Amino acid sequence: MNSPNSNFKMFVWLADAGERQSIAFVADTLCEYLQDVEVQDLPTSAPSCSHVVEWMGHVVPVFRLRPGNSNEHVNVVVLRAAANQENGYIALETRNAPVKVEISDDQFEAFNANERPLWREALISGFVHDGQSIPIVHPDLLCSKGFVSTANSYFIKHLRLTA
Repeated sequence: MNSPNSNFKMFVWLADAGERQSIAFVADTLCEYLQDVEVQDLPTSAPSCSHVVEWMGHVVPVFRLRPGNSNEHVNVVVLRAAANQENGYIALETRNAPVKVEISDDQFEAFNANERPLWREALISGFVHDGQSIPIVHPDLLCSKGFVSTANSYFIKHLRLTA
């Protein structure tokens, strides 16, 4: 709740995940932004996470909101995710480099989660930035069955619309 004495502020990384889906991550979960990196197929995986990227000796699964090809070059953010028991990291395709932004109490209060249903299962909070509700998602929750199921449905729907 905003009060005259309240001046809570925090930093998050704001990223454009494509498909008009801006999202944010708590500052300490973002490890690195990789520009124009090659992704490889992961044939038997979920549709929304059917690619991997090699990063610092780790094979990192990549969440994508649109169909893509193996050997395609994309931009990704690598995130710390303890829920990925393979190596502790996941990646998310982004259109461009994430931007560090400072947010305050009043931005949290105006957030409307219903504007971003895709991210509901990974949501830890949200804020309003430039008139848009931005979900703050936790990388561990991106690995959850609930989020993967929602992301797969979104991905398959998008695939049908572009076919």
